[in-house]
Amino acid sequence: MARIKLSPPWSIFYDEISAMFKPDPEVKVVMDEDNKTIYVFVNNPRKSAAIAEILEQEKKFGRITLKVQVPPPDGAGEYEFADGVELYNAAFENNPRLSFVQPKTSIFDTSFYVVFKNEVIQYFNDDISDINSQCSTLSEYIARDIFVGDELPNFCTDFPAPPPNCCK
Repeated sequence: MARIKLSPPWSIFYDEISAMFKPDPEVKVVMDEDNKTIYVFVNNPRKSAAIAEILEQEKKFGRITLKVQVPPPDGAGEYEFADGVELYNAAFENNPRLSFVQPKTSIFDTSFYVVFKNEVIQYFNDDISDINSQCSTLSEYIARDIFVGDELPNFCTDFPAPPPNCCK
C-alpha cells in the first residue's frame, strides 16, 4: 500500500511567502530545510527593509520554530516609513500582485487597505481534494497569514478587469 506523506506546515508557510513574491523580479525566497529558516533576498534596500518589517520573523509550529530572515542587500541603510501605506507601497513596489494601497478615507477611519490583483495563486500543498494537490487561493488570504505588524491593513482583492471589447 502506498504511503501518503504530507508537507509539514512550515513548508506550506514557505510556499505562501514564495507565492506572494514570485512575480517580483527583485525578490528571491529560499528555504533552508535543515535549519528551518526562510531567507528572503531583496535587491532593493528600501524594499528589503519594508519586507523585513512586515514579515513574521519567527513562527512556531508545535515544537518547530521557523525563522524568516531578510538579509539587507549591500549598501543598505536605515529606513523609516511614515505609515503603513508607505510601508506596504515600499514592500510591493514593482510587484505585479499589488493593485494599489488605499490610505485612510477620513479622520475617523483608522485603517488602510492593501488591494491585490484579482488573480488566483496556486502552489503545491498536498491538498488531496485537488487533482493536482494544489492550493488555489488569493493574495489577500496569503497576506493575512504571513504579514504582521502594529498597523495591519485590511487585505482585499480588486474587482476583476472587464473582458476586452465588452463595453463598446
